[in-house]
Amino acid sequence: MKDLVGNLVLSLSGRDKNRVYLVYGQQGDYVFLVDGDLRKINNPKKKNTKHIKVLNFINDAIKSKIELETKVFDSEIYSYI
Repeated sequence: MKDLVGNLVLSLSGRDKNRVYLVYGQQGDYVFLVDGDLRKINNPKKKNTKHIKVLNFINDAIKSKIELETKVFDSEIYSYI
């Protein structure tokens, strides 16, 4: 699957169904999701890519911070979502 880091996604299954997340990391068929509220950067949600829907909204500022490995704050992600 293509690079999803920085994209907004919608959870399609599980207890978090219909919640919007930002993709913070990706590893194979799994993505690590954060929302700045219930799922913070230090405790991301690991989810299979077949259980999410990509919304195609990308925040370039947050994406570049993640790629450059600089500090991203939960408040930035929460206010973007």
